[in-house]
Amino acid sequence: MPLLALWLLLLVQVAFFARDRIDLQGAARDAARAASVAPPSERLLRATRAAQSGTTSRVAVDVEVVGQMVTVVLHLREHATMPLVGALVPDIDMTARATMPLDPP
Repeated sequence: MPLLALWLLLLVQVAFFARDRIDLQGAARDAARAASVAPPSERLLRATRAAQSGTTSRVAVDVEVVGQMVTVVLHLREHATMPLVGALVPDIDMTARATMPLDPP
C-alpha cells in the first residue's frame, strides 16, 4: 500500500510538471506577442512582464530580434512539490520558445 501511495504521488507530480510546461509555453507566446508590438527600447521589459504574469517570477527571459522576427525564450527550473516525491525527483529545467513577426510601428 505505501508503494502504491508513492506511485500515485509521483504520477500527480508528473501531471504538475506537464501543467507547468504548458503554462510556460503559453507565457512564451504571450511574451513574444508583447515584444513584437513594443518599441525596440521596451521589448525586453514588456516580454518579461507578459511572461511573469502567466507564470512565476522565477522565469528567466531572453529576447532576440533577427530581421523582422522576434524570438522569446523562457527558462524555468521547477521543483517537485508533492510530499515524499521531492526527495526522489530531481529539479527539472524547462525551456519554452516562441517566435512572432515584428509589427510595423
